[in-house]
Amino acid sequence: MLGPVRGLRPGAQHRLRTLRRGGRVLAGHLAYDRHYVAGHLLRHHLSDEVRDADFLRAWLAGDRPDGTAPEAAALLDRHAPAALVLDGFHRRLLTESRRTPSPSAAIDRAAGR
Repeated sequence: MLGPVRGLRPGAQHRLRTLRRGGRVLAGHLAYDRHYVAGHLLRHHLSDEVRDADFLRAWLAGDRPDGTAPEAAALLDRHAPAALVLDGFHRRLLTESRRTPSPSAAIDRAAGR
C-alpha cells in the first residue's frame, strides 16, 4: 500500500486516497502511462529520426519502409494504434480544451483490450 504523501494540500490528499481505493481510476492511469511510454519509444527511440502521427498512420495502412527490423515492426504493429489515440488526445488537450476527457476506453480499444 502507498504511504502518506507529505507536502500536498488537503484536496490533493483526498484525490490520492480516491486513487488508492478506486482501482478503475488507477487502472486507467496505468494504461495511459504504459501506452504513453510505448508511443514515446515508437516516435523518438526506434530509429534515428522522429516518427510523427503521419508515419504511424501510414504504417498501419501498410506503407512500411524497406529495411525495417522485424523487432521494430513488431513494436510498431503492437503500439501504433494506441499511440495515435494518444496523439489525438494530446492535440485536443493543447488546441481545444484542457478539460478534454481522458481517452482510456479508446486506448483500450486501440490496444485490443
